[in-house]
Amino acid sequence: MNLLFVSGNIAYVDGAIPAYASDGKNDVQDQTKIVMESIGRILKAAGYDFDDALKVSVFLSDIKHYSAFNEIYGNYWKGDAKPPAREAFEVAALPGSKSGAPVLLEVSLIAGK
Repeated sequence: MNLLFVSGNIAYVDGAIPAYASDGKNDVQDQTKIVMESIGRILKAAGYDFDDALKVSVFLSDIKHYSAFNEIYGNYWKGDAKPPAREAFEVAALPGSKSGAPVLLEVSLIAGK
């Protein structure tokens, strides 16, 4: 499975969903941390970081999670750097959900050097 595609200086990170809930709460903030840490590792392995991000797409199971997502999401940019342009959508379902363990979000990212 490819998690990243690079064309020229542009890196496209596939949609990332949380593989597990780290503190067992399985809330949107916990899932945001899991997803963003995963994306960070993917970027780093390819020689990029969050400051190289050009655009982010966010898919939420409930748009009411947007504020809670943003509280965590913004912490991944250094110093005074601001997150890149992004779009957020509420979707009916996300892949990977299991009974009692719903996937609440998916994030994809485009980065460039």
